[in-house]
Order: sequence, then structure tokens, then C-alpha cells
Amino acid sequence: MNTIDWNTISFNPSIAHILADCAFNAYDDDKKKTEEHLKTTHGMSWVQFFRIEDTEALITYNDSTLIFVFRGTSSVQDALTDIKIKFIDGPGNKGRIHAGFKTGLDKVWNEVWSTIGRKRSKRTIWLSGHSLGGALALTAAARLKFEKNLVVNGLYTFGQPRVGDPVFTEACDKAFGLRYFRFVHNNDIVPRVPLRAMGFEHTGFFKYINKEKKLDASLTWEQITKDRLSGRIDNFLKPGTDGISDHSMSNYLAAFGK
Repeated sequence: MNTIDWNTISFNPSIAHILADCAFNAYDDDKKKTEEHLKTTHGMSWVQFFRIEDTEALITYNDSTLIFVFRGTSSVQDALTDIKIKFIDGPGNKGRIHAGFKTGLDKVWNEVWSTIGRKRSKRTIWLSGHSLGGALALTAAARLKFEKNLVVNGLYTFGQPRVGDPVFTEACDKAFGLRYFRFVHNNDIVPRVPLRAMGFEHTGFFKYINKEKKLDASLTWEQITKDRLSGRIDNFLKPGTDGISDHSMSNYLAAFGK
């Protein structure tokens, strides 16, 4: 943990693994076990959990970094049900975003901003989350940049839905550059909603995890399409659907080999 460069703004697989592990453990209701795991495995010195209504997150830090991880919903069905289409002005009036994501972040924003004021010191700031938690992480990063003029060091999301319109996504692309990486596992259905036809676009650098749960930056779009088709064939007639099973945070964590 101490050898990781938390000041980097380039992709770092070790950091990706830590953030994925945090996002995975954010779903564990045994908070004491999660706290002990993050301290023992990743060298964190402090862990805090908070939940306000249906928005939940964990905050952890060591001497070098302060990490915010937003928890998603408990199932894909819940996630898709929660995605009700309504636009609202984005942070700093940079385009428009999904109203539900703004509402969810608003519930915990005072905790987020207060923690930054109390705990940041010289620490870098990293944001992460899975599913709707990834959407909240992006919304938080945008709010920090466009309203507080604070750019986070890194934002890594897993199975994240689309958050805003083209104006918002262009502003995020310019603001975050190589700091924001968006992971998608094979046929995960959640990153495909809300639909482009409804005015939503993705932002961030796309990172594909193939059907073998391996991160592969060498694949072309044609190869990704073939891998996705192969994934559907492999899961044909199995319980559930490929798009739902591929959304599990455990699949994303497996891509980092630990």
C-alpha cells in the first residue's frame, strides 16, 4: 500500500484493485469485518460508514489518500427500477444530469464535504462506486470540480449507468482527462441505461473486462463485440440473463486477480 503513488493521474491497476475491493466490500453489512479488511489488506488507518435514507457510502484513508466509495443498490432489478428518467441542471450548470443521481448525492453531500474539510490535509482524493454508486461518484466528482473548484486525483467506476447529457459529458471529459476510468464487464446491462435515445451519454475512459473476467486493453471494438456475443452464448439457458449476472461487483473485482 505504501508503495502506491496516490498522486498519479494515470491509470494504475493497483489502485483499481483497491477501489474495486472497496466497492465490493461496501455491500457487506458487517461493518466491523469490512473495516478490519480495509485496514489489514490495504493499510487504511481509518474507515467510516454513513447512510442517509437510501444513499450509503464508506470513507477510508491512510497517510496519502482519502477515498470515497458509494454503494449501489442490492440488485440489477432494483437498479433498473431506480433509473427513472428526468433531467435536472448539472453541477455548476454544466449541462443536465439524471435527477435521481443528484437527489441521492444531496442526501450525503454535507458528510462528503465536511469529511474533505476535516480529513483531507495533504491527502489526494479518490472516488469510486459500483452500479448506481458509480453514478453518484461521478456526480460527486463533478460537483467538487464545478462548484468547489477541486479536482479529484482519480475516479474509477464499475458497471456505472449513464449520468448526463452531451454538454455534461463534454465538461467532464475536459475536467477529468485521464483521471476517470469507467469499467464495463462483458454484457453488463446497467451501463447501457439510460438510453442514448433519451439524451444520455457516457463520459470517462472506457475499460473493458472480457467474459473471462480479464481486463484487456488490446481489444478492438470488433473483438469486444465478438466477446460479448460469445458471453451470451456461454450463458444461454443458464439461470438469469447474461446482462444481469455480468453486473455483479464480484466479476469486476475478479478482473484484478485478487
